[in-house]
Amino acid sequence: MRLIASILMIVTCTMSFAQQQITACYAEWYPYSYQENGQASGFSIEIYKAVAKRSNLDIVFIHKPWERCKIDVTSGDVDALVDGGLSVSNTLNAKRRPVPWVMVMWVKEKSLYQTFEGYSQFDGKIIMYVRGYAYPDEFVQYKGFEKLDTTTDIQGLKVLESRSVDAFFGDIVSSTSLVEKHSLKVRPLSPAIKIRMLTLSFHQTLYKEHKRFEAALEEMYQDGSIDAIYQKYLGVSYQTFMNKYSHVFE
Repeated sequence: MRLIASILMIVTCTMSFAQQQITACYAEWYPYSYQENGQASGFSIEIYKAVAKRSNLDIVFIHKPWERCKIDVTSGDVDALVDGGLSVSNTLNAKRRPVPWVMVMWVKEKSLYQTFEGYSQFDGKIIMYVRGYAYPDEFVQYKGFEKLDTTTDIQGLKVLESRSVDAFFGDIVSSTSLVEKHSLKVRPLSPAIKIRMLTLSFHQTLYKEHKRFEAALEEMYQDGSIDAIYQKYLGVSYQTFMNKYSHVFE
């Protein structure tokens, strides 16, 4: 009986110290995060999986629409948000966030616009954007053009190509991949407008887990692991990418 009691005590203690499973919500944002054969895949997902492995965190990725993901992590129904950031309420975010959101204005291939000179060049026009994204205040508050929202980047790009809207405010990495994948006749305007760095945002109650994640992420910057993932998806190192867009960091 004493032996059985001892075994039960050991099992109970082991279970109490079992690794906590963390749920992370992600939306369809190719090539950052998307479903492939029922599995979470992409540039951002690969980074977060690698950090989770190094920090010994058990993270399960759940696919939902972007706005639903934000609501669920803010309320605490989900533990973390893939490619969240400082704008997401009730979350903890790494100081050096690994995923870039480079914002540019996209126009039709035959558009007369050749460079981005400021929002005022689109006065009186119609600009599409994705509902729920955290755009710069300058864009949100600008009154010179009409804003028309959509639910996904690919829908915005397709509407730009085929209908009478004048531009789409999108990301350079995601939108370039989608344009090439779907052979769309649209192009980005240079220079970039803003770059915002994103991360795996943890709900504010997961302080210890977030600290472990951030420490492992910093190790990966130092040993070249982040560079390797950047080279795989973007064709350049992390630092080269950062240097290219340093003038438009938010």
